[in-house]
Amino acid sequence: MIKLTRPDLSGQPMINPIDIAQTIIFLLNFRNNSVIDEIVIHREGKEPFLV
Repeated sequence: MIKLTRPDLSGQPMINPIDIAQTIIFLLNFRNNSVIDEIVIHREGKEPFLV
């Protein structure tokens, strides 16, 4: 069913939720005189989905 609704998804493993959680923790703990405007996370070997 997924192939019908999301043909762009291959059989490759998805992004590990722990990796996303660690990114969020980094953002919450980030203290510096700089600004993070954007973070792009995509699967290895896959082009990022840009809108």
